[in-house]
Amino acid sequence: MTLLLAPGPMAVPQIVKDTFQNDPPYFASSEFSDLLEYIQPELRCVFKSGHFPVLIGCGSGSLGLQSTISNFFSPGAEVLVVSMGKYGDLWARMAVSHRLSVSVAAVPHPGMFVEPDHLKTLLTSKTRGVLITHTETTTGTTCPLEEYVKVIRENSDALICVDAVSSLLTEPLVSSDCDVVISASQKALLLPPGMFFMMVSDKAAKILNESAYDVYFQVCEELERNKKNITTFTPPSFLIPALKVALDQIREKQGVDMIVSQTEIAAGFVQDRLELAGYKLVSNHPSNCVTAIWTKDCGRKLRLLSTQGIVVGDGVGHLKGEILRLAHMGWDLNRASVYHVCDLLSVLY
Repeated sequence: MTLLLAPGPMAVPQIVKDTFQNDPPYFASSEFSDLLEYIQPELRCVFKSGHFPVLIGCGSGSLGLQSTISNFFSPGAEVLVVSMGKYGDLWARMAVSHRLSVSVAAVPHPGMFVEPDHLKTLLTSKTRGVLITHTETTTGTTCPLEEYVKVIRENSDALICVDAVSSLLTEPLVSSDCDVVISASQKALLLPPGMFFMMVSDKAAKILNESAYDVYFQVCEELERNKKNITTFTPPSFLIPALKVALDQIREKQGVDMIVSQTEIAAGFVQDRLELAGYKLVSNHPSNCVTAIWTKDCGRKLRLLSTQGIVVGDGVGHLKGEILRLAHMGWDLNRASVYHVCDLLSVLY
C-alpha cells in the first residue's frame, strides 16, 4: 500500500471513495439541485466567505486562476502579481497572455516572500488587481496575507485575488476579506482532482469584465445559476457527492479552525524534527501544508522511501534534485504516518 505524502493530489480517504460506488443524481434533476443547495452554505463556512458565494467549476485550480483574469480584468488593465515562485509566475504568464499590463513583485531567492512594505511601494492609482499566491508549495512558503490585505486596502482600490489552492484548510484564511479566492479539490479537501472553487465578493461581482470572451465559466452567468442551485455546463457530477461527504467530515471534526490548528501542530513537529536531524528548511516562512528541505542525494532518498511504499515530493524546475517536499494537510491527516516519514528522513540524513 502506498503512503502518498507528496504535495498533491493527496490520498483520498475511504469514506470519500465509497461515494463513487453509487451513481450521482442527474445534474439537471431537482435532487442534484438540492445537493448543491446543501453544499453552498457549507462551502461558504469552509472559505469563511460570509454571504459571498463560492462557485464550483469543472477543472483544475489553474483554470480557476485563468478564469479570474478573464472575468475580472479587461485587456490593458494594470495588475500586480505577487510571486514566491512557480505558481505566482504562472498567474503572471496567464495575465500576459490575456493582454493585461503586468507588474511582478518577485522574490530573489526560493523560500522568501515579498515584504508588505515593498508591496506598498508597487501599488499605484491605476492598479486594478493584485494577484497573490497564499502558499507556494514548490518551496513550502506562506506569505503574510493578512498584512498584504491591510496594505492593499489602505493604499489602493484594487481587487485582491488569492490563489488558496493549498492554503484552504491549512492556513488562517478569511476569504471575505478578499475579493476573489480560488481553491481546488485535490489538496486539504482530500478529493480527487477535477474541481476548482471561486469565491466572489460583492465588489468583484460589480466590476465583472462584460467583454470576457471565455464561453466556459463566465462568472456573471455562474453567479445567477448559483442562486438557483444549477450549473451552466455539465458539472463534475461524481465529485459533488464526494464534496458533500468531505464538508460533513470537516464539520464533524469541529470545523475549519480546528483542522487548521491540527495542521499547524503537525507542520511544527515536522519542521522541528527535520531541523534537529540536520536538514535546512527551504523557506524562511514555512507553510503548514508542505515542508521543503534542502538535501543531498535527493534521488537516492526518494528511491529508498519508495521501496517502503512512501511517496514524497521532489523539487520542481530548477529545484529538482535539490530539495524534498513532505505534505501534511487534510481533514483526515494521519499524523503518525507523517511523523514516521520524518524519522526515516532523519536516519537518511
